[in-house]
Amino acid sequence: MSRIVLENKDNYGLKRWEVGEIASKIGQLYYHYYLRTSETNYLQESYVFYEAIRERAYFRDVLDSKNTALMIKKLRYYARFIVVCLLLNKRTSVRKLLSELTMLVDDYAKTFKSSDSSEWQLVLQEISTFLEAERHLIPVTPEGAALPFSNRLGLEKFARPEKDGPKMKLQEAILVGNCQTQIKFSELTLDMYRMLQSLEREPVGSKTAVANPESQPREEGSLEDQVNAPPTSASDKTPARRVNPHKFLLYRPNYSQLVVYLANAFKEINENSALLLYLSADGVQLDPTEKNLYSGGVTTAYRKTSDESDVNALIHCLHPEDITPFTRKPLFLVVDSSNSSAFKNVLTPFNQPFMCLLSPTECPIKDISQVGNLFTLFLHSPLLGFSFVSQNTQVTSQDWAQCTELVSSLEDEISELLLTSQFGN
Repeated sequence: MSRIVLENKDNYGLKRWEVGEIASKIGQLYYHYYLRTSETNYLQESYVFYEAIRERAYFRDVLDSKNTALMIKKLRYYARFIVVCLLLNKRTSVRKLLSELTMLVDDYAKTFKSSDSSEWQLVLQEISTFLEAERHLIPVTPEGAALPFSNRLGLEKFARPEKDGPKMKLQEAILVGNCQTQIKFSELTLDMYRMLQSLEREPVGSKTAVANPESQPREEGSLEDQVNAPPTSASDKTPARRVNPHKFLLYRPNYSQLVVYLANAFKEINENSALLLYLSADGVQLDPTEKNLYSGGVTTAYRKTSDESDVNALIHCLHPEDITPFTRKPLFLVVDSSNSSAFKNVLTPFNQPFMCLLSPTECPIKDISQVGNLFTLFLHSPLLGFSFVSQNTQVTSQDWAQCTELVSSLEDEISELLLTSQFGN
């Protein structure tokens, strides 16, 4: 449907920004489908709509209208677009959008003198901090060029031949970010983002023009086919089998919320499938001299009171014993916490596969607040972790390629061991 037709008063009479708002809602719809299905091709579709809005400047006259509500719509569009670009690893696009959003927030503050201007400044600060975290990590060549690294699994990575029969697969994943101090943007912490990327494969056809919207601009006025297309249009090139596990992203959940999500994910687990629970949370350690039934665990979100006691901390703490009921089905537990050792003796009385990865309780580097938790970083990208702790900020392209190949070979060997173990079988 041509934009001219949409704007024609004899037809629909839509303003330019209203056309942009429709496209923005469709982009947000695809983003929510991604959250529901974990299929990254929906992110690609969301990017297409958001980028079309920017290229065609559908919101260009919003500031001139002196309408606060419209300006907020534009700011929210930029914030959502940045989230999609982050998840697609389009760092160049994120930096451009951040620069544009910074100017828009300044104009918004000067023009409307709104009380929420400080909140938008906080949004800008969160995005900048998020980007700086990787800038501190990624080494550069002697010429100053950033070295490439892969965030997601390749489509053929760890593929298993059908002749071997059904293997254990990861079906559900719950990613929890519950640290008091953590780098985040919106309700996505840096640790959650890294684990999210590590559990996803590259989008289907990501090397083709279809999966790379930046290389295939769509003609202006071609929204009709996209608006009328069903939300499953991205599945035309998607295999019938889901390539990514279904994920729940929980930012600072309380104990009740976490248990509800655990129970729902547990209910969905099918035969030969497993549930992954990732906990990035502050530890709750009890005084070893006192006689307590529990050894502590990790925090969940709750309102603290002035007369808070160890008993209250225990009530809102996720204990290893809370995990035991969910070991009735295959479970993969990852704990990144200062009290991760509390989970080393999780009871598993149901004779089901169980694997647990626990972070060290002490970090060799005093201040890692700028890069996120070190254990999660190593799980996400071992090579980045090694280069960070060894303080190698400059590496030649040849050395980096050799290191990448070595890490890939090691991952293949670990994968083969897992697939041939009791957990894999």
